[in-house]
Parts: sequence; structure tokens; C-alpha cells
Amino acid sequence: MYGKALVGLGSVIALLGGMAGVEDRYAKARELKLVSVRLDQKILSDRISQLQIRLWQLESKYGPRCHKADQPVINECQQLQQEIDQLKLDHAKK
Repeated sequence: MYGKALVGLGSVIALLGGMAGVEDRYAKARELKLVSVRLDQKILSDRISQLQIRLWQLESKYGPRCHKADQPVINECQQLQQEIDQLKLDHAKK
């Protein structure tokens, strides 16, 4: 009689322990996903900052939209601005 009760109690304890382990695993997976998303946002934000700094440097030297520069520099300024705009759109979506 006590044997069946102990087996039943052991089964319940094992089941509860298993459920706690599964919940812990999914909680860690959610935390990992959150950290991954935050890291992606940080990388994107840093990239935007790098591009913006480069664009400001060129505009400081060649005027707004690099209008005083040769065509290759003007093209670089336009490309930088396009990439900044695209990354900002991507960042806003996340």
C-alpha cells in the first residue's frame, strides 16, 4: 500500500520537475531571443552612426550634399545617404 503511494508521489515529483525544466528551457530561449534582438538593434544603430559621421566629414569638407566635390565624392555622399535612409527604415521596422 505504501509502495503504490510512494511510486505515485515519485511520479508526481518527477512530472513537476520535468515541467519546471521545460519551462526553464523556454524562459532561457526567450531571454536569448531578446538579447539577440537587442544586439541586432545595437549593431544597426552603430552602423548608422558610422555612416552619418563619414557623411558629415565629407559635407564639412565639400559643402552640403558634397556639391563642391568631384563626381566620385558626390556619388559617395549620395550612396552614404541612401544607405543611412535604408538602415533607418530597417531600424524602425524592428
